Amino acid sequence: MTLVLTHLSRAGVVMAADTAVTYPKPGDGEKGRRTERKLYIADHIPAVIGFWGSLDGFAELLSEFIEENDNVDDLQEFANLLEDKLREVTDPIDGVGKHPEGTLGCHVAGLEMHEGELTPSFYHVHNGLNTSVDVDQPELVNAVPEYPPSELVQLFNDDDDEDDYVMIRNGDYELYAILFGELGELLRDINENRIDGLEKYTDLRIPKSDDLESIEEYLSFQIQTMTTIYEMSTWRIEEGERIDAHIGGNINTVKIDCSGTVEESTFRNLGIEK
Repeated sequence: MTLVLTHLSRAGVVMAADTAVTYPKPGDGEKGRRTERKLYIADHIPAVIGFWGSLDGFAELLSEFIEENDNVDDLQEFANLLEDKLREVTDPIDGVGKHPEGTLGCHVAGLEMHEGELTPSFYHVHNGLNTSVDVDQPELVNAVPEYPPSELVQLFNDDDDEDDYVMIRNGDYELYAILFGELGELLRDINENRIDGLEKYTDLRIPKSDDLESIEEYLSFQIQTMTTIYEMSTWRIEEGERIDAHIGGNINTVKIDCSGTVEESTFRNLGIEK
């Protein structure tokens, strides 16, 4: 499995993903693990694409798709073309009820023009149901405009909302969502100096800033933490045998600021290739 995280804010876009891939070994039925890049950059838009789920050759498909469509500089058109491509190479889900959130997909995040300014935008190209937008054919892959620029600008300007950002996560995220939902609330209280016993730390802030570099560090920390939790836990147990953690390998990150500058980084992590 995978953990792909996308953070959208006034400052721009940050996407992060692990690099562990679990696969069945031929012949013996056992599982092996290798590392594989899951984030890909379309500089010409600019955009970053991160994949989750199971599809043989997903990485090669994305690389070739980006190269073949390097003349497409519109994020929505790019996402729609990716929908067409994934529909070509995947079968419809057999019973959406068994896989309501889908079996595979791509985070497609970049910039679109809104009221004369480049603004973050996010499409989720995936099969299955979508929690934000109704889709007519959830058994197929759909390019869903989950967070268009107009909606993000409204959210960023909402004084009644404590959060001036959006986080999207996919892959093996259930335990992650619970843990970091609780930690997020605790960090908000720490940053607002609302924790008894920490009153003297008036300048303490975690993460230290809202800039893209700080968010990049925080997303990397989240994936590192989940990797460690899986490695030291009994989370993966099958017939008495320990199954290697599904999250691991080095962490790739991509930042896109609102001027269109793209930067990628790699953070060391646990989960050595086996």
